[in-house]
Amino acid sequence: ITYAKELGFEEFTEGTKVDYAVEGTGFDSALTVALDAVKPLGGIVLMGNPSRPVTLSQDAYWNIMRKQLYVTGTWNSGYGSTQNDWKASVDAMASGKLNVKAVVSHVIDLKDANEAFKILTDRNVFKNRVILKTGEE
Repeated sequence: ITYAKELGFEEFTEGTKVDYAVEGTGFDSALTVALDAVKPLGGIVLMGNPSRPVTLSQDAYWNIMRKQLYVTGTWNSGYGSTQNDWKASVDAMASGKLNVKAVVSHVIDLKDANEAFKILTDRNVFKNRVILKTGEE
């Protein structure tokens, strides 16, 4: 929560109503919380990639209809001849238009890659983006 607040996000508490929500976990329970939190005529962006089937209760489904919510999904990137999010991101970072330092939680030498993979798979360690670096800056 502290990290998200540093990036400008506000903490959601039960009873808070918001115009828009981003569901980034892929869990049906998180989607249900988001549906409850969004005000009528609000919107939800589904960004989480589920690792198992996601189901909605009848109440959650009714929430979408009765509050006339906008639900949309987003994929993490596009890579093709007309849209190349990876190239656009690298160009924005190189030009200084996109500062990613705030979202990088770990920078690890390539020779210590095993440590990086342990961090990525350990659910008890906070991580956002883990960067493997060569000897160069």
